[in-house]
Order: sequence, then C-alpha cells, then structure tokens
Amino acid sequence: VTALSNDEVAALVAAITGKPLRTVHITDEQLAAGMKAAGLPEGVIPTLVSFDTAIRNGDLAVVTGDVTRLSGREPTPLKSFLEANRAALAG
Repeated sequence: VTALSNDEVAALVAAITGKPLRTVHITDEQLAAGMKAAGLPEGVIPTLVSFDTAIRNGDLAVVTGDVTRLSGREPTPLKSFLEANRAALAG
C-alpha cells in the first residue's frame, strides 16, 4: 500500500472507469473564499484550509500498519477497490 496524491488518484479512477477525471488545483485563498461563499463559519475555514495545504505538501502522506493492526486484515489497495466497483463508478 502506498500513499497517493490527488492527481494519482484521479488518474487511476480515470484509467479504470474510462471516464475523464482530473483534479482542479486552487490556491488556499480560492478555497477559503469558496468556503466562505458556501456559508461555512469563518472560524472553521483556516483549519479546513490547513488540511488541504498539508495534503498538497505531502504532510499527511503517511502509510502505517494501523488498518492491519486494528482490523486484523490487510487493507484493500485503491486500484483493487476501483476495479471491483468499476460498474458502479462508471454508471
């Protein structure tokens, strides 16, 4: 199991479903403005933006053995999950 970027996930989904999918990269300011326009409380917006920043910087791209340790089974790789659910995703 490996950590994947948003672009890698989009490319994998597109390849398996046969449907185009791409990520749209926006700035933190654009994200904050969109959240504000959607009515999110202003005090919450910086925290949510910080999650996006951390993801973009790879700060949350950590692979651990926690799923196996907690569930007693190996995690399903994203590619395998997508392939098993291709019909539902492509529909």
